[in-house]
Amino acid sequence: MRRVARPPRRVERPLQLLGLLGLLGLLVPAAPAAAQDYGTAARVNGVAISSERLTRYFQEFLGDKGRSTVAIRSPSAFKELKREALDRLIEQELLWQEARRRKRVATDAEVKAAVRRFEAQFPDERRRRLALERGGFTDESYRGWVRQQLSIAWLVERDIAPTIRVGAAEVRADYQATLHRYTRPAEARARQVLARLPAGAGDEARAVARARLEAVLAQARAGADFAALARSHSDDPSAASGGDLGWFGRGQLPVSLDEAAFSLAPGQVSDVLESPEGLHLLRLEERRAETVTPLEEARPGIEERLLQERRREAVEARAAALRKAGTVEVLIPL
Repeated sequence: MRRVARPPRRVERPLQLLGLLGLLGLLVPAAPAAAQDYGTAARVNGVAISSERLTRYFQEFLGDKGRSTVAIRSPSAFKELKREALDRLIEQELLWQEARRRKRVATDAEVKAAVRRFEAQFPDERRRRLALERGGFTDESYRGWVRQQLSIAWLVERDIAPTIRVGAAEVRADYQATLHRYTRPAEARARQVLARLPAGAGDEARAVARARLEAVLAQARAGADFAALARSHSDDPSAASGGDLGWFGRGQLPVSLDEAAFSLAPGQVSDVLESPEGLHLLRLEERRAETVTPLEEARPGIEERLLQERRREAVEARAAALRKAGTVEVLIPL
């Protein structure tokens, strides 16, 4: 029986150094120190962002969005995404310059500690070197990148984050607007016996299948073990597990089975049911009622999510203000 598949879990990037910076979208590898110069993509208050650096970051930027350059068919969509990536690089440079102006630059000791945490992830020197090369780093450029990221994080935590508040009313409104996130729908667990019928089966074949299931139904209602009956008589792959369909919500089974599963009492066996696959018997094993996570239990997660959203917005607003006050030149056609 075809069941509704769950979406695959997204795999996180393995080399994220700082959770905060990952949240803010600021984890951007610098170009390698010895990289060939392919020109300048932009200048931020006189500081160049190379086209090579943009190209390198663009691949990672697309990866974070679950996309790739070969899958983007529209030239306008490609340009829009690349401009967004460049804007992120410009934002990072503006914040780094602001951190230095405010003397929020990470110390040598802080950089050394962060580098050690990175190195501790690798069992040998060869793998560490490969990880740096994949990111486009030398040891020296990686330390510089770490200093930049730590400094931006310090700026965000000390100058931006303290201005952000999430009130009880906001949490309540978000909870009510997204109640589906905190609602576990009613579910049922059932076993089935299936008499499979090919598409276009005639009345005679259908009558034979029905007679077969009626005989199985009589045994089930006389007290026979339904799981054993399923193993012996079902045409569904679930027969190997005694016809067990596992837990499912409304709408995941054909209509006739869905209605039976949510109307039978636990232990009760249905009459013969029809679906496009054939004829079925269904035995309800268990049912779980719909449950809703209370607001007080959901509150910490909502507060954290809203704080992260507000922080991202605040960082973008600060970068926009810095951009307006400074001189940003985009030197490539985007």
